[in-house]
Amino acid sequence: MPFTEIDIYPIPGIVSGNGDYVFLVAGKPDKLNIDASQASRNFAIWGYNLYRNLLVNEIAPYTGTVLAESDMRTFVIIGTGEWSIEITTR
Repeated sequence: MPFTEIDIYPIPGIVSGNGDYVFLVAGKPDKLNIDASQASRNFAIWGYNLYRNLLVNEIAPYTGTVLAESDMRTFVIIGTGEWSIEITTR
């Protein structure tokens, strides 16, 4: 998939999916409230700004909250099963 076709979500908001996913956010993220209670195996979230940042690396099922740097715009989900992320902003 070309980078220009990646979904962009306004925040605050909720992003949900099933399995691996890449998305962009429009805004300055603050917290990610994660519900991967229906997922299985390894569940990871990478956030990108100038660097690649591992935000979550857990064995699902997983629920929790992590902080995101305000300049992160790209997020990569690696997982198996359903998940949702509520992204808040400052």
